[in-house]
Amino acid sequence: MGGRGGSSGLNNEKPVSKLIAKVYFNSSKKSDALRGSGTVKKDSKLEKVINSENTSYFKSIKTKSEAVKTMNYINDRLSESKRKIAKLGSAEALFKNQRLAIEHRKLVNASTAMRDEMHKFSKASEKGDTSALHDTSRTTTTYDRARKRRMKNFDSWFFGSGETSIAYENLNRRIFPGVGEYGIPQLEPELFEGNCEFVGFNYARGKCSNPEGKAVHFFLDDYQFDALWRNPDRYVDKLSQFRYVLTPDFSTYTDFPKAIQIYNHYRKHWIGAYLQEYGCNVIPTISWSTPDSYDWCFDGEPEGGTVAVSSVGCMNSLGKKRLFLSGYNAMIERLHPESIIFYGKVPEECKGNIVRIKAFSDKFNEVKCNGW
Repeated sequence: MGGRGGSSGLNNEKPVSKLIAKVYFNSSKKSDALRGSGTVKKDSKLEKVINSENTSYFKSIKTKSEAVKTMNYINDRLSESKRKIAKLGSAEALFKNQRLAIEHRKLVNASTAMRDEMHKFSKASEKGDTSALHDTSRTTTTYDRARKRRMKNFDSWFFGSGETSIAYENLNRRIFPGVGEYGIPQLEPELFEGNCEFVGFNYARGKCSNPEGKAVHFFLDDYQFDALWRNPDRYVDKLSQFRYVLTPDFSTYTDFPKAIQIYNHYRKHWIGAYLQEYGCNVIPTISWSTPDSYDWCFDGEPEGGTVAVSSVGCMNSLGKKRLFLSGYNAMIERLHPESIIFYGKVPEECKGNIVRIKAFSDKFNEVKCNGW
């Protein structure tokens, strides 16, 4: 029956898939929004924009105060939506509740669009546009140009602009509770169930068919996946479509300064925790350097789940092999992994429930499981 005339329009909406429902539910149940409560007073104008997914409205906003007000409203609505989703208790329940799932999708899209628009207001001061502080009709001085350049550089560093900005080392996106001396984000354990093709991130980031049957690895040169650290939001939706995602294998070479090794370990875990927050099935990639790295290189790694290691480049000398085996045995002792995804040649000294991935020319699609 029409009731007040016409249908709700819900039947005309593209339904949210089970996979995306899982992403939304996992993200919601771990969200800080659960600490809040109450309902948001609806703004009819913004609700119409969000529901219509008309992002041109966001581009038309002229003042920073209006942009901040809009962004805050969307964030409040998104938090409210996350609380509703978490109360459902499961991803399956959310999938069945398409009205809420579709509403959440629209809020996520609105948040993404508005966040992009916020960058153009990052040059404004706390009290408004910086042009109010200067007589813009007069000739620009060297000081003005230098000041403008410094502000632009700071804004790019802190707020992020484009694909090349790390946006304050991603702390503007999330600060995770850390463990150990260096505050490394803790990862949740994940079990590998087999029957899965492995592809490198350099292929996964493009057009990759049947991602639900594939796992993404990062056993590549660092430059091929550094973009994930510089702009994780660009890839999170893509990666959430894959069955598994290994954490990025940022290098911890023995001749790297200790500070860089720890920084790369932190980056690996930040990305892993961020992806888990968005519902990805994340398998930690374990790496180490010299024995003194054992004090921190296992911080944040889960115990009892599946882990991944690589022996590529570690078997071409007796000294390198000894370092690899020493770290491998320390990993087994510390983490007690249920299974080990092993990329490259498996030394006969390595024990464990090993899942071997053949390197490079084998295209990562042959999986061989050995028992303990």
